[in-house]
Amino acid sequence: MFIAACVGASVAFFLTRLKLAIRIATADSVSKQLANQLSEKNTELTLVRSQLAVETASRATAETRLSEEQKSLVRQEQLLDEAESKLSLVFEGLAGKVLSANAAQFLDLANASLKSGAVQDLQGLVRPIEERRWQWLDLVH
Repeated sequence: MFIAACVGASVAFFLTRLKLAIRIATADSVSKQLANQLSEKNTELTLVRSQLAVETASRATAETRLSEEQKSLVRQEQLLDEAESKLSLVFEGLAGKVLSANAAQFLDLANASLKSGAVQDLQGLVRPIEERRWQWLDLVH
């Protein structure tokens, strides 16, 4: 009996040891799988971080360009306003000179026409046109 008990205890010990060895092997396998997954995720994380760094730098560059373009547009608008003001002043000056010259020429011409009797000639030309206009208006109404 003692031998049978020893044999039984030995078998139980070896079975327990076998079960533990199987559990250890399974745990090692799972541990290796998890280590591989962790390594893959770390690689992905490193890649995503590098992409984020590139995108952040790209965004900073784009924002800098945008800011420079906005400043440039503001400056161009200021230059355009200044040019418009200068052109207005020049145009006003030129228009004043032209109107003064034309007014003087017109008055000289009108004075000469009055002296030469051209007004009467013009009235003679205008009367038939006015009469036709009135006749036409009478026909229309």
